[in-house]
Amino acid sequence: MTWINWRSLEANIPLEQLPDFHRDFLAARGIENPEEMMLRRVQQTVERELNKLLQTGEAKQHQDHLLVSSHQIPAKWLEFISI
Repeated sequence: MTWINWRSLEANIPLEQLPDFHRDFLAARGIENPEEMMLRRVQQTVERELNKLLQTGEAKQHQDHLLVSSHQIPAKWLEFISI
């Protein structure tokens, strides 16, 4: 399994595209109508989904990093991963 540093990925995405990334992530997680959510609700729901991933082993804490399985990242956003 390939692990992606979630916070690093967020930092690499241009600020104006970050809400789109979060909404795409939520849509990929099966959350209905994330495009209609207020930004604050999107942020809360992303954090809730990340906690679910931690509980299922699809994410893990390593030191100060939140690592998420690459399978959980919508494909079009993988280009923002720093190597």
